Amino acid sequence: MVMEGEGAWRAVEWSPDDTQLLVSNYISVNESYIWILDLATGEKTQINPADKNISYGGLSWGPQGKSVYYTSDEGSEFRQLTHDNLDSGEKTLLTGGIPWDIAGFELSHKGDLLALVINEGGIFRIDLRRAEYGDERIPEMRAFLNSISPNTRAHQITKPMFIAAGLNDPRVPASESAQMVDVMRQNGQQVW
Repeated sequence: MVMEGEGAWRAVEWSPDDTQLLVSNYISVNESYIWILDLATGEKTQINPADKNISYGGLSWGPQGKSVYYTSDEGSEFRQLTHDNLDSGEKTLLTGGIPWDIAGFELSHKGDLLALVINEGGIFRIDLRRAEYGDERIPEMRAFLNSISPNTRAHQITKPMFIAAGLNDPRVPASESAQMVDVMRQNGQQVW
């Protein structure tokens, strides 16, 4: 036996080199903890220790086992995805701009693509935008994506526009249609 503990413990994922295990400890819907378990020593190292209750969801190793990805409700009413660099201790919130729960995620084997399952008001959709359109974290790609965005070109619209969106549309979330309406109204254009 490698470890014993109180509460509901769950083995989540082996490290890429099979020497460690990500484990979670569920206390309640509002409180859980995530740990790295060293299989040789049985020593546990808590990931993201905090003085407040945090509810964690998904948990996965990053490439080469030097980082972890996890979802939590830390600092948000929604479950968001965070990348935690284990060497530097630097945490990066990856989905802060998504006002919905991240219900699941999967990192590609090379670690360069991320698929998200987003619960948009009770409707689940899979987000593969980086795989389909390019990685907006790269400055050149961000500039290109901004240049082709309908919001960037909204000022060129000369006729009144009626915008309709399906709440179950897997390609264009209704929130993006709402953004276009907001931009057009800010420009003083007629839009419904």
